[in-house]
Amino acid sequence: ASNAAGKDTTRVRLEITPDEKPTGDDPPTFLRRLQDLTVKVGTRTRFLVEIVSSTECRVRPNLLLL
Repeated sequence: ASNAAGKDTTRVRLEITPDEKPTGDDPPTFLRRLQDLTVKVGTRTRFLVEIVSSTECRVRPNLLLL
């Protein structure tokens, strides 16, 4: 984000870990990846990601504030 007061950026690393050993050869696949967003300070933001997997997955975001 940038305006007359300055500039700020944020990065997120998304880690996907299967809850069990995969039964097939296919790893989890992104159907919808994270997109760059421009938002106003103080507004709510939703990050949408779609993942398909043959096993249950746990998604843990790691938020890095820069």
